[in-house]
Amino acid sequence: LPKLRWRPASAAAAPASKPDGGPFDVVFLNRTAKAVQLFWMDRSGTPKPYGGIAAGGKKRQQTRPGAVWLITDESERPLGHFVVGDRSAQAVVPSDANE
Repeated sequence: LPKLRWRPASAAAAPASKPDGGPFDVVFLNRTAKAVQLFWMDRSGTPKPYGGIAAGGKKRQQTRPGAVWLITDESERPLGHFVVGDRSAQAVVPSDANE
């Protein structure tokens, strides 16, 4: 599977999702040594919780092109986000994201 680009957290919040098109799966892979939380950014830019991903774990999630998925630590501090492209992909949270 192709890999989505990891976009590390910055002073700006993750953008709102702009979903367009049919659904497909993205596999989120947590390469950090700690659990992370997965949030979908809705069309107004509000994060909606979709559960956790254990350290070294993975989660398959149905999504659509243009969706934005925010990754946070367990205290919900943003670590970074992914913007979904037009096909199934891997979203790899890098090992240094939770340091």
